[in-house]
Amino acid sequence: MRHTKRRTSRATPAHEEDEMRTRCCFRKAGLARLPFLFFFFFFFFCFLSCFAFAFDQEENERGASANAFSMTTRTPKLELSSSHSSSSSQALGERRRTFLETNESLVVRARLENGHGYERKVYLKFLLGTTSNEEEKFEKMRDDGKYPDETANDGVYAVAVDVGKELGAKNGDVVLFRAEAWTESGDKKPLRSPKEDAKKDDREVTVVSQSQYSYYAVAIVSPSLKSDTNLPVLHVLRANEQDMTTDRGTTAKVFFDGKFYDEVKIRRRGSGRDEEKVGVELPPKDWPKHKFKFDFKGEQFVWNKGEPAVEEFNLNSQWQEPGEETYMRLNLANAIMDVAKVPAPTTFHVHVQVNGKYYGLFSFVEQIDETYLKRRKMWDEQNSLYKAVNWKYSNLRAPNASLSKCPWATPDWPRRWSERDGYCPQIWRKSYPAKSKTVDDLWDFTTNIARAKKYALGTSQQVYAEKVLFQILEVPSVINEMAAQTILLNNDRCAKNYYVFRNAKTKRWSRLPWDLEDALPADNRYGLVLCPKRDCSPKSTRYCVLTCEKFNSPLYCDSEHPQDIFYSEGIAQEAKSTYNELVNVILKTDRTRAMYFARLRTLMNDILGTNFIERYVARTLKTIRRDALRDSVKWKVGGIRSIDQGVLQLLSQSVKLRREQLFETYSDMIPKTVTEGEILESVNIKAFSDIDDTGIGLRSWIEIENNLPAAADISGFSIACGSNKMKVWTFAPGTVLDAKQSIYVVADESNFLDDITSNAKDNYYFFVQHGNDKFIERLEKCVKIEGRSDSLSEEKKVFFSIEPRTVDRALKTLSSSPLSIDSSNCTEPEAGPWEEWGECCRGNKCGVYCDEPDASRGRRRELNFDKFIDQLLREEEEEEEKLNETPKQQLCYPSLTANWQVDKKCGAKKCGERRVPYTCTTALQYAKKIASSSSSSSVLFGAGKSESGWDSSFSWGVKERNNIAIGIDGQEDGSGSTGSVKIQLYGEGAFALGKKITDGKVFLETFSRFNRLNVFVARERYPQPLPRLTLQIEFYFWRDGGVFSNNDASVIFSSNARFETATSDDGWQSGCYEKAFASFKNEFTRGDGGESLSDFLRNKKQLFESADTVTIKVAVRNASRKSPIVFYVGSVAFVA
Repeated sequence: MRHTKRRTSRATPAHEEDEMRTRCCFRKAGLARLPFLFFFFFFFFCFLSCFAFAFDQEENERGASANAFSMTTRTPKLELSSSHSSSSSQALGERRRTFLETNESLVVRARLENGHGYERKVYLKFLLGTTSNEEEKFEKMRDDGKYPDETANDGVYAVAVDVGKELGAKNGDVVLFRAEAWTESGDKKPLRSPKEDAKKDDREVTVVSQSQYSYYAVAIVSPSLKSDTNLPVLHVLRANEQDMTTDRGTTAKVFFDGKFYDEVKIRRRGSGRDEEKVGVELPPKDWPKHKFKFDFKGEQFVWNKGEPAVEEFNLNSQWQEPGEETYMRLNLANAIMDVAKVPAPTTFHVHVQVNGKYYGLFSFVEQIDETYLKRRKMWDEQNSLYKAVNWKYSNLRAPNASLSKCPWATPDWPRRWSERDGYCPQIWRKSYPAKSKTVDDLWDFTTNIARAKKYALGTSQQVYAEKVLFQILEVPSVINEMAAQTILLNNDRCAKNYYVFRNAKTKRWSRLPWDLEDALPADNRYGLVLCPKRDCSPKSTRYCVLTCEKFNSPLYCDSEHPQDIFYSEGIAQEAKSTYNELVNVILKTDRTRAMYFARLRTLMNDILGTNFIERYVARTLKTIRRDALRDSVKWKVGGIRSIDQGVLQLLSQSVKLRREQLFETYSDMIPKTVTEGEILESVNIKAFSDIDDTGIGLRSWIEIENNLPAAADISGFSIACGSNKMKVWTFAPGTVLDAKQSIYVVADESNFLDDITSNAKDNYYFFVQHGNDKFIERLEKCVKIEGRSDSLSEEKKVFFSIEPRTVDRALKTLSSSPLSIDSSNCTEPEAGPWEEWGECCRGNKCGVYCDEPDASRGRRRELNFDKFIDQLLREEEEEEEKLNETPKQQLCYPSLTANWQVDKKCGAKKCGERRVPYTCTTALQYAKKIASSSSSSSVLFGAGKSESGWDSSFSWGVKERNNIAIGIDGQEDGSGSTGSVKIQLYGEGAFALGKKITDGKVFLETFSRFNRLNVFVARERYPQPLPRLTLQIEFYFWRDGGVFSNNDASVIFSSNARFETATSDDGWQSGCYEKAFASFKNEFTRGDGGESLSDFLRNKKQLFESADTVTIKVAVRNASRKSPIVFYVGSVAFVA
């Protein structure tokens, strides 16, 4: 029994349902006139036992449900004609399945408890969430022991729904469903699962809108999806892919982790700056694989069930990395920030599907907003947050008060922008406080930075610079972020890609990192070669970030190490000022400079001095490699730009050189490690406020002094109290005490300053950390435990002690490295066969093959990365257990040459003369064959009797074309028609032939005789290699009034051309025509491995017959994106 009903637009409020349940119980019991106490207790009993109706989870099938409602989908049994198994849901790690394969039925089981009167009317309601159709369908659930129910009359109801048949659900759709139970008489409120108020507390429930009921959701996916990826899958549904990649964006539906979201705004994100001069090929907004922003218009997206829902998030495409593609630089950078205790966005990889098709490997990036700040206990409505968005002017330079027309104008701001042009570029983007429209606090901040800079540059005024910095900055936080950025060698950070944050309570500022995708770079975006020394000269404008001191210095972003190095006469492009004013003054002030270097040394030891990076990379590689290789095909990363090569370059070039630079090259600049023992011995409690029953409060403080002659990093160290070493305070990351300096942990800074600064000099200042309420609570607890009620004098300061930090296990150095770089004492990793050579290039000129002695090409092969990963992931305990065993031979650290070969002779040969191809046996026999049999071939161009109507004006990307009278048969047509053509194509250009057909039925009958496309091509001159060609067949279907509005209006089938290579004396290199071809059945496919051309012709007869005209286009296309090619085309034909 199946029903269809309009979806109710209003859900009954929960309090009305409760009221109905209460009245129901009273009517049954006839309790209207009972005494009050009896009335009360009976009411309570009745309320608890009146009914319970629950969906049972699969693992609790035999037990009673503790909830009023719970729901699960179950894998059907073998009686169903389906291919999924009971392990499917377990493999997804879900208590309730969130994916349903296209060939599966939706099986739902529900348990009804204490539901007398509801037994006969238990239904499943379901509909497609991915259409605008408001129709709900009903399916009655059964408890009779017949499939899918297992036991009759046990209160467990079941139903199996073929959602493909009932709803037309297909790959990429989402099905919404819920259960309802009704009484026969309809006198009681229906029971529902999910409950109507589930939207308030159930994170597994989908709420379509505030005025409609809640549902569970399940995505319909291809059966291969589970084997395709190890990652969480983000489904983008009913999206306009073209509009997604614009600033305007589009609205779509999203499904993730069992939750369905309607009306989600999706747009591209990324800089639109012309970055040709700054070391990248394209600005991010023009990347083929875009970065995206998702806006849910309210805090509702659940990315982790243990975290607050968010309003926005970002997808990073990992497309144009500063080196070969690793797909993990951003994720690795954020992981390093995390272990360094720098607040950075949460990042993780996701597999993205758009409209049911694979779209790519992306990284989820948390948005820095209110939810982000609350998660890190940084939120207050009065706190300020600004994003630096300009490549030059948001480097924290002070504003220019005389230019008031623009909200943020700096001293070097061109006046004509605002006074003549009325142009005010966006410099800062203010997020909070949301109600405030002014930038007064940021104005004051940057003005104070300029004041500190003035003091810092005068050696006799350094103390005044220190005073300003300690008053306006959360110094530990700023120092810590600077040091972590130096570890990362993140180039794109001086003037933008960060936020500034002001704590309203302390009135101090700090920085938050953003967009760390350029971390741990190579010298070149593509390729493996390091820059020569000449490219590091002061006048060089190459961005050799890894090897040049101007970029890799620990002083990067100060005034002598700006981010940009190009030079221009125009002030708008002047680059010398693209340093960071805050970083500059920190490094120009002696005390903060010493603090920065001490913190940098700690992070060097923790991160670069351990195997943390290698182990993180190995774990990530094991998880994403399959997705990354597929992504490189989808987005044409191709060639050597695969994840394997990228990871090898990252570890054996970028990380290796960064270690050498910081530990060796700059060892005179970076101080030696101050050991834990030295800190515990010489960093002591110097003084503290009175601590007794009345003295603990807002005026409590403790002073810690560094008696060492060098700066000491006490990040993570703690102050312990009493004999049981109770921690009362842990020092913030980046807390560094310069030599002979102190820090004060205070309960309240204003009270502390009132008490201690009455006799202080004007230039005196204090380094403080705010303990606030927790500090007071711990002091009180410690005093209570110790039984100290007397005042503690200076002589009793042993009451407090300094305790060492706890090191994250991930940062502990292994007893021995699992990898070796000594090739004489290790085993080489296993490798597969070599792939084909890439293009022969010299500089930016590719596709060369002669008269270019400096050109080169490369090829790669697969390494056994499973063995490589296993070695990297050996646990420390295993290392310790094997210390007494005979050491085994280590695995060699794969070098960049382990799976990469370079051919430097690909362009070294002398070019032969240009000449027209001659006719050889193969071409002559083919020409005779197609000329003699019109039924077995259809010649579109060239020798033989060509069909009329095929027009070569459909070609595109043609640099030069010359028609040749002589064809592949060696004969010249007396009529003067073209026998062959010499053509030069740009990258991805094509020689194309088109024809318009008015009778699709006749064309289809004729075309069905053929099964492949043949093309004869020849070289221009020796020693030209075989070209990389793509063969394409396109159909355009038209009817009166315009093109068809469905997906089949324009259809493209493509295949890589295969060559029927002849002998060296009678083939391509001899100057003869060579046959390239592709099969309709096995090789011409629609999209990425989709429908074959043969299947399309067989299944779409009606499309051909219903069209008024069909335009067919056949193209011979240059498969290279960059390299032009020159060759001859002698024949294009369909053959049987």
